[in-house]
Amino acid sequence: MSITIKSTPDDFSSAHEELWHVVDSTNKNGDGFRYVFDIYKDGDIITRVKSEPFGTDKYGVINVGTIVRSTLDSCELGGFDIYSQDAEFTMNTDVFFTDYQLRYGEDASGVITSNLASGNFRAYNNYTRLNFEKLDTSLSSGVIITSNRPTTLKSYTDSLSIFHPVVFSHRLNTGVNYRREFRYADNSTETRDVFGSGQCIVFPVTNTLCNRLRIINQDTSAVIKTYEIENKCTKYECFTLVFLNAFGGYDSFTFVNGVLMQTGEKKSFEKQRWKLDGFTMKEKLYSGIYNESIMTYANMIKSKMKLTSDFLSTEEYAWLAELVNSPLVYLLRPGQDLIPVKITNTDYEFTNSLQNKAKLLEVEIEFGIVKNSQFR
Repeated sequence: MSITIKSTPDDFSSAHEELWHVVDSTNKNGDGFRYVFDIYKDGDIITRVKSEPFGTDKYGVINVGTIVRSTLDSCELGGFDIYSQDAEFTMNTDVFFTDYQLRYGEDASGVITSNLASGNFRAYNNYTRLNFEKLDTSLSSGVIITSNRPTTLKSYTDSLSIFHPVVFSHRLNTGVNYRREFRYADNSTETRDVFGSGQCIVFPVTNTLCNRLRIINQDTSAVIKTYEIENKCTKYECFTLVFLNAFGGYDSFTFVNGVLMQTGEKKSFEKQRWKLDGFTMKEKLYSGIYNESIMTYANMIKSKMKLTSDFLSTEEYAWLAELVNSPLVYLLRPGQDLIPVKITNTDYEFTNSLQNKAKLLEVEIEFGIVKNSQFR
């Protein structure tokens, strides 16, 4: 008996899509034959799946995407100083990617023989955007910057003289030394060196004088990516959202205006408006004050904000679809707090700035904090 591996998922496959494995067995023509797939994580078995031979070639076929995806942990941001250019947050195994092992076996004549062949695989926490969106979110050994952010971007200092940091993320290939180079308005530079081990690193640009960021391969001095940064001042209070993007990294975007809103959910019941006063039914027990006919006994308040952007380019519109679709978004408050919020927009229009130069983006966010105001 023997198992031959015919095909496995490509390198840098997404854990949110199909992960197909195809194998062949010399025993596949036996009566009642079934393939046995054992999926392991960190040496422990997650599940065993048995399947009938598939198609005329009687191959063993399995899609482990749903199973593997369940091994990813939450990719929420950990603690780091988002106002320090020296700070960073590392997303690694089980967050940015998950490793698993698949052992191929067979059930022939009621006898299970496991692990006749095996392989180790890795799936990433990214999703593939459609081709006509003109943005690539498929990972490869050459992709370092985990972002579709345009390479020319704006940072903002608002009416409260608060500078809003710009959050970047990049994936570092294993065994390669990298350098982040920050250039300032006086042409001076500051660098930070990092060593790649397959992780994704999230870091901020926090200096108002920084006008360029470069990612450089230390070993070859090759410039991998360059961002030109323009700092702008606005007459409004700004609000920055930090969000999980399609690569599984983090980006930020600053809105130049925001309006706070509230919605309330009231609980009430009807009651008799007339009350007995002595031996007389009255609709007013006190002069000028009518009795209640509808009693509100609880009011649950939800806080929301409507955020408005500056004028956007076509490239920014294409990128910001990832913000609206993101399952994990934080609002950066002045200081250092990152508050999880939910974007309630469900539709998104891709706009060409050549056709509509005055187009702004509005998003509505909802805070997870619910305040109870007055129970009776």
